[in-house]
Amino acid sequence: KTLWGFRLSDFASLYSAKLGIKASILLKTLWGDYYVNMKAKKIMKGAQAKGKKPLFVQFVLDNMWAVYEAVNNREKEKVARIAKSMGITVAARDLRSTDPRVHLQAVCGQWLPLAQAVLGN
Repeated sequence: KTLWGFRLSDFASLYSAKLGIKASILLKTLWGDYYVNMKAKKIMKGAQAKGKKPLFVQFVLDNMWAVYEAVNNREKEKVARIAKSMGITVAARDLRSTDPRVHLQAVCGQWLPLAQAVLGN
């Protein structure tokens, strides 16, 4: 059972605070051929032409793959660090499980709860 999901606005809000870029601008550019110029703190067009990762890949997919890899490779310390950086706590019973799907659900279910993605706020 997978009970997690997300909206682009979830990641726009998250990275708005981290990057100092308005969430409304991130929301419009997360899906498309855009990248972040970190020095200028600006979103630029033409990620593909410049050999840069598009915003969606950089901010959403790369983070999701990091979680998947840590869980599937059974890197418990890395999973704990990721959970801590997200401000979530994985229950001890979930950590004791030998099934990586349980770990994945525990982390992603708290990080990106399905109810919030569907019903929003």
